[in-house]
Amino acid sequence: IGRVVLLMVIGLMLIMLGVLRSIQVRYRIQLFYIPLRMMWGEKPNPFTDLNRTVLADWAWAYPTYTFEIKNGKKVKNMMIDATRRMADINPENNLWEVK
Repeated sequence: IGRVVLLMVIGLMLIMLGVLRSIQVRYRIQLFYIPLRMMWGEKPNPFTDLNRTVLADWAWAYPTYTFEIKNGKKVKNMMIDATRRMADINPENNLWEVK
């Protein structure tokens, strides 16, 4: 069973994203990276101790992006911009947690 993740742009600026996912099995963390299509490449992994899954790029003209996590484990939380390097006017909406 997979989990579908839906991300959407809030505002006008689209940026490349790193998405951290914690699952409820021994608090394992997965890192997903979504490059922008206009970048023609990808940034190096800032978390060198974590393997990173590079997903299909996100074209600037699309306000939403979806991807599937295929292992079916229960998600504890998901976070964008874990490095806190983005110029973000509302970082409070970067973390989603299961309630």
